[in-house]
Amino acid sequence: MYLDGLLFIILPLSCFVLCWMAKVAEDLIVGLGAQFLKQAIMDAMGIVYPQYWLQTNANVTFPRHLEVLKNFYCTPRPCGQPKDDKYVPMVLIILSSWDLDVQQNLFKFTMNPTVFKPWLKF
Repeated sequence: MYLDGLLFIILPLSCFVLCWMAKVAEDLIVGLGAQFLKQAIMDAMGIVYPQYWLQTNANVTFPRHLEVLKNFYCTPRPCGQPKDDKYVPMVLIILSSWDLDVQQNLFKFTMNPTVFKPWLKF
């Protein structure tokens, strides 16, 4: 009899705790996702690492990665979410799309490990 009463209390309580823990885990995942850049942007940032240029398809994937970076850093976007139709400040353009286009050939030349660079001493 005592055990039945105990189960009557414990089962709903354990269900409540499990639901609460699932909600906490979901909120944590959403919070972490909000703190870090999207995966496509993180992948595109790989162009600044020498290891990226060791890949055989680096020259093929570079324009796509550069476009991702230009879409993120070369366009203004709202800073946060609007609440109650209030004004939301904009994040200004950080990089110049035109400059990135103009400088991409020099950047690729500099980063490519197979190009002979006599000014570098090993």
